[in-house]
Amino acid sequence: MSRSKRILVVVAAVTCVLAGATPALAAPGDGEIQQSVFRENIDDVVEIPIDISDGGKATLTATGGTYERSVTVADTNGDGEVVVKLNTHAERTGRGAGYTAVAPDRVLTRTERTGGMTTGNHMLELSIDGTHRDTSLLRIVEAEARSARTVAAPGDFNVTDGTLFGSLPTVESVATGDLGVVAFDADGLTGPMNVENPPGENLVYADPATPKEPTRHTARVEAGDRNETFKTVKITYATESGAVPRQLTGMNVQRVSIDSDGDGRPDRTLTGSVTGTTVGEAGTATVSFTDRHTLGANETLYLEYDGLTNPSTDGTYAVSVTVGEHTHTGEVAYGPAGDGVFGNGVDVTVADEAGMFVDPMPFEYVLDGEVDTLYVTLPTDEPDTMDVRLSKPNPTDGATDSLSTSVEVVPRSISFDDHDLEDGKLTVFGSSTLAPGSDVELYMHAENQFTSRLYDVRAVVNEQRGFQTSVDVSDLRDDTTVRVTPQADDLQGTSYRFTLAEAS
Repeated sequence: MSRSKRILVVVAAVTCVLAGATPALAAPGDGEIQQSVFRENIDDVVEIPIDISDGGKATLTATGGTYERSVTVADTNGDGEVVVKLNTHAERTGRGAGYTAVAPDRVLTRTERTGGMTTGNHMLELSIDGTHRDTSLLRIVEAEARSARTVAAPGDFNVTDGTLFGSLPTVESVATGDLGVVAFDADGLTGPMNVENPPGENLVYADPATPKEPTRHTARVEAGDRNETFKTVKITYATESGAVPRQLTGMNVQRVSIDSDGDGRPDRTLTGSVTGTTVGEAGTATVSFTDRHTLGANETLYLEYDGLTNPSTDGTYAVSVTVGEHTHTGEVAYGPAGDGVFGNGVDVTVADEAGMFVDPMPFEYVLDGEVDTLYVTLPTDEPDTMDVRLSKPNPTDGATDSLSTSVEVVPRSISFDDHDLEDGKLTVFGSSTLAPGSDVELYMHAENQFTSRLYDVRAVVNEQRGFQTSVDVSDLRDDTTVRVTPQADDLQGTSYRFTLAEAS
C-alpha cells in the first residue's frame, strides 16, 4: 500500500524587544514594517510583514556585515499588506530563493547578493519610489540542536496538526498500532529542509548524492491502482534533461523487494530471482529476473543498487523506471539538493537490528517552525526496536549536528494492579502499554449465588500509563465474585478476579 505523507509546515518569526533599538515608524499606508525588531535562528525562515498602499510596490533592503540585498515586492491582491519570507539558509549559502512573498503577493526583482548572511544584527529598510519609509532590526542568532524524545498518541490521532504534538507526554515505549513519534527539537530546519518535495521521496534516491562520488541508488516505484506484471525493470537516466551516472556498467543489484502494507519494510523479496543487469544505450540499465512477478495495486517496488558513481554535476534531473510495460517518470537529485532525505544535508534515518527498512523515508513528518521541532511518525504495526537519527549541517562551523533516540515498539497490553471498595463504589486500577489518552474498554462480571451482572466499563490511560474505572455495586453482596477482562481482541492481558469482601 502506498503511503501518503501528511505535512504541516508552520514558519513564524520570533519577536522580542531589544534594548536600545528604536527604529523610526511610519504611518500605515505610507510604508511600514509591522514589527520594530525580529529575532530568528540562522538557517531558519523569518516572516516580515509590511504595510503599503493597496496594490502598491515597495523595496525591502537587508544589510549586515558584508551582506546586502534588496527585493521589490508587489501587493497583488490589493489588501495593503505583503508578508516577505526571508530564508536565512538560502541567503547564507547562496542556494535557493532567499526571498519570497506569501501568495498571492509576489517578489518582482532581487538585487545580487553581496556576501553571505551570518549571525548578528541586520538592518531592514523599507522604501517606496526611492524614499525611505521605515526601518527595523533583524537579529540572527546561532542555531542549536537540543534533544530527541519519543512521544505517543492513540492511533487515530490527527498527525497533520502539529500544534497538538506539543501536548503529548514523553514515553519509553510505544504500543503496536499507536502513533509513535520522535520529536527532534532543533533550530535551523525551516530554511534548508525541502518539506514539500523531499529527495527521499524521489523516484530514484542517491545516497550519498555528492557529485563524482561512489553511491547507492534506490528506485521506488508505486503501482497506484493497477497491477503491473514484469520480468524486467529498466532504469533510464538519459532522459532529455537527465544526467548519467558514471560506471553504470558496474551496477550491482543489492536488493529487490515489494512492500505491500506501506510500512517501509519488504513483504516479498525478489533478489534471488535476479539473473543479471545489462547496459544498453548510454544511461540505461535493465535488471532481468528468472520469473515473472506482479507488483499489485497499491504496492511499492524497491530496487537498490550500487557500484556506480554520481554524475559530475549537481541539481535535480528527470529519470524514468519501466516495470514491465509501464513507465514511471520522476526525478533524482545530486549535490546539495539531494543531500539527505530532506536535502541540503538534513537527513533522518530509521534503522532496526534486522536492517529491514527499504524505504529511505519510512515515516510521515510534521515541521513546526514556531517551536523549532520536527516530528517524525514511525511504523508501529509490529514489535520492533528502531534507532532514529536526525543529522543536519551546523551553519556556524560546518560540522554535522546529530540527535538520536531508540524507539521500542511493544505489544498492546494491560495489567490490573489493585481495586478499592468505598461507599458502594468499586474502583479498579491498572497499567497499560497504550499511549496516554487511549480508551480501555473492559467487561466487569459480578456474580454471587443470587445474581449475575455484566458491566460494560471504560477507562482512559493517563500520562503515567495507568488507568482506573469505577462502577456502583452498592446493591451487591460482600461475597460477590468480580472478574474483569479486556474487551479488545488485540489487547493482551489476563483477567482480574476478586471478591467484594476482599476490597472492603
